[in-house]
Amino acid sequence: MALSVFYNHLNDLLNIKQEGFKLASTKVDSGICGFQTEIEAQCNDFQHVDFKINSTCKNITELANELPQVDAFNEIKSGYDGEIYTKAKKVQKSNCAGCVVPPAIFKTMQVAANLALPKDAKIEIKK
Repeated sequence: MALSVFYNHLNDLLNIKQEGFKLASTKVDSGICGFQTEIEAQCNDFQHVDFKINSTCKNITELANELPQVDAFNEIKSGYDGEIYTKAKKVQKSNCAGCVVPPAIFKTMQVAANLALPKDAKIEIKK
């Protein structure tokens, strides 16, 4: 199974030379706050990712203005100390610490730079 996933990803990378780079996009329903966010990420060199982020949340809109482009290699190397999470901590208030948008931005960046495969993530909370 893992080998077939690897070969499929390798095939996708080889097709990029013929078809060009593709846009990665993510839609996020943030949960109880009701805010919606759409993330588009474009990478033309496997490293530098340009974002277009639209959100109904003012904090995420402010974050989007701080993140026109990131270096995907530096983001992965730095993890939570990278630009995405550092800037998210700066604009998000204490009650937004559990926001799912910054990880969605990070994952969309990885997919755009061909450093991860696209796959939906899901959080289900019940009480």
